[in-house]
Amino acid sequence: ADIIRLNRVYSVLSGINSAIVRIKDRKALFREVCRIAVEDGGFGLAWVGLLDQRTLNIRPDTWMGDEQGFLRRMRLSVREDAPGGRGVSGRAIRTRMPVVVNDVANDERLVHGEETLRSGFGSFIVLPLLVGSEPIGALYFYAAAAGFFDQEEVKLLTELAGDISFALEYIEKEDRLNYLAYYDVLTGLPNRQLFNERVSQSVHSAQHDNSRVALVVLDLQRFAIINDTLGRPAGDAVLREVAARLRHALEERHLLARIGADLFVILLVDIREAAGVAHILEREIMDAVSQ
Repeated sequence: ADIIRLNRVYSVLSGINSAIVRIKDRKALFREVCRIAVEDGGFGLAWVGLLDQRTLNIRPDTWMGDEQGFLRRMRLSVREDAPGGRGVSGRAIRTRMPVVVNDVANDERLVHGEETLRSGFGSFIVLPLLVGSEPIGALYFYAAAAGFFDQEEVKLLTELAGDISFALEYIEKEDRLNYLAYYDVLTGLPNRQLFNERVSQSVHSAQHDNSRVALVVLDLQRFAIINDTLGRPAGDAVLREVAARLRHALEERHLLARIGADLFVILLVDIREAAGVAHILEREIMDAVSQ
């Protein structure tokens, strides 16, 4: 029985580590982890709960198995002063250590023990997921039988959670690099590279639809005076404010970007006549930035 158990666990480890190597999207990785845990690991339910940094609640993100509305009925948190935060989920994420429940029927730590039993689960494990040293949520494996998790299995699953956490950190760094390649960090607007790509796409579409595009370049005059007299933070605040006002003034179909220190560009699409460009310039763009 021990050999069968370990073979099952190693099958899960092998499958998930293979997924970690080939999958570079967080949501897709979560789906594959849950699928392997249920199909190869024999767990009745596997799910990932993500931590909402604002509310400190744990919300189900991805799951596989016999869920039957069980996750929707649970209210979990990491706040010790909240009812849903006094159970094992909150404890696992706060301490960054796995928590095993091998006897759902008699474990006094559980907040949703009766609900868990009614859903057909006798034991489960909560494995915190970290990016760097900060928890982002937890991975849950549920089994029908009590006493499902022995010491060796817990050790292996804890190592597995560490591998997944490492992969999540890599994915986040990759996403950050992709963001930096295409977006201006200060304003959140597309940068020159992304703008150039979108211009090419828009011009091609305009030729196909027999419509026009217009390019508007906004250079903030005397901007250097703000930096020189009030300091760089004040200049950055002005740029963010200009970006916010332009974004608010323009329809979403038009493209706004920052391509230089104080240089903004706007690509107006689906233009039928020149008067339309003048109207947008006078009534929307100039009104937004002239205050």
